This record gives sequence, structure tokens and C-alpha cells, in this order.
Amino acid sequence: MINEEIVTDRHLVGPRIVLGDFNEWMRGSVTPKLTAHLDKANVRRNLRRSRTFPGAFPVFRLDNIYFERSLQLKHLHRHKSRAALVASDHLPLVADLSVLQ
Repeated sequence: MINEEIVTDRHLVGPRIVLGDFNEWMRGSVTPKLTAHLDKANVRRNLRRSRTFPGAFPVFRLDNIYFERSLQLKHLHRHKSRAALVASDHLPLVADLSVLQ
């Protein structure tokens, strides 16, 4: 459901961030397409607990954050709260990114 133009269109300006549930139970076609143009937040390396689905008792790591190479990942965490569990069946990933100078 992702259009590759999101990351290749020269008319779109500014840093791009693409995130969410890409439903890749195993390495699928989304990761190679996006990582050809964007960096990927390494959830496994940055989080002690990287699984995000299902939210109440996470077993799978389905959620990812991809970002423009002009950005740097400063901090990544998995948000678990009552509100998060009501809002979605996934636990949200929260990233602090900064613009490289």
C-alpha cells in the first residue's frame, strides 16, 4: 500500500518519516524498498523489548520507523500505557530524531 514516490518524488521537500505497521511478519518487500532510500530505526538494537503486537502481550515486531538520511535517531522507545492499549492493538514506537547539520 506504499507508493514508492513518497520517498523518490523530488517535488516533496523536507525530511521524510514513514512509520507504522507494515505487516511484515517476515522480511517482505516493504523493507528493501524503503531502506533503499531511508534509514530504518533498528528496533532490536535500541529497545530491550522490541515486540509491538498485540499490545496487551506483544509477541511480534511488526512496527517500524523509516526516516530520511538527513535525520539522526537520538532515542527510541516503545510506549505502553492504558491509553495506548485502548487506541490500538499495537504498542506505538516513539522516536526522537534530530536534523543533521
